[in-house]
Amino acid sequence: MIASFLYCRRRITLAAALLALSADMALAGLAEGASQGASTGVAKSVYQQVNQSSGNNTEDQPIKRSLTDSVVQPALVIIIDDVGDNYAQGLAAVELPGPVTFAFLPHSPFGPKLANKAFTGGKDVILHAPMQNTHNRPLGPGALTADLSREQFGRVLAGNLDNVPHVQGLNNHMGSLLTTLEPQMNWVMDEVNQRGLFFIDSRTTSDSVAWSVARKRGIPSLRRDVFLDHERTTEFVHQQFMQTLEIAKRYGSAIAIGHPYPVTVEYLKLALPLLDEQGIRLVTASALIMEKQERYKLAQYQQRHAQADAKQLH
Repeated sequence: MIASFLYCRRRITLAAALLALSADMALAGLAEGASQGASTGVAKSVYQQVNQSSGNNTEDQPIKRSLTDSVVQPALVIIIDDVGDNYAQGLAAVELPGPVTFAFLPHSPFGPKLANKAFTGGKDVILHAPMQNTHNRPLGPGALTADLSREQFGRVLAGNLDNVPHVQGLNNHMGSLLTTLEPQMNWVMDEVNQRGLFFIDSRTTSDSVAWSVARKRGIPSLRRDVFLDHERTTEFVHQQFMQTLEIAKRYGSAIAIGHPYPVTVEYLKLALPLLDEQGIRLVTASALIMEKQERYKLAQYQQRHAQADAKQLH
């Protein structure tokens, strides 16, 4: 399956290297570009195709960002959701190379064991908090719904967080209804703030207020840019991954969410080690948050000194 990939030379781009897996991974074959410019054109072509195919999906469009949201070198966060129900798939995901972030379902049969393994391996561990959706899809244990009282809501969320060892933050599982409700999102942020955690808005709906509530409350927070595996094919995962890289290069960082599907894990196993050649760093969610906070502090520090210097000149 990976024979053709292994023969790719070091200078080949990520797009070309993975597309070279054509026979077994259902991708079109691609010869190595004669120059760096040709290789860059390949990546742009893939990105354009993705934009055309998902142009009506507003949830996967790049998020508008301020300069203080960027980092010096492009950074990529990969979050694997829904970990804990299937041990074999979860283990394969947790063994992915590099600082990947894993979101664990609460009260799942294998969540605690896999969370311990992820933490030992230097990964980020977060809660994948089940939140009510607009389609009434079942949420499983630990569901957060709009009909819960403030006290009930807090008790369920606290129980979910306590069930995940080494938890550092949380994101929403589903939640296309609950994340649009500002009172409930404030209840979430109460618990997040009390425990010193961070929050990631999975953006399962464009109407979500979760991220904006977190920002208003001063909670360290991020928002998803791309879902990797709406379609469980290597070609689709590849297209979404390339879109994520383009966002990272343009805005300084990008957050992609995938699942422990075999096709996703197999793809990332090959793709993640190639990021360095693209000039992109793989970082955990917590690392990206810290980088942005430090960059913001630096910008404020420089601004204060510039203002002080200006006053002295006058």
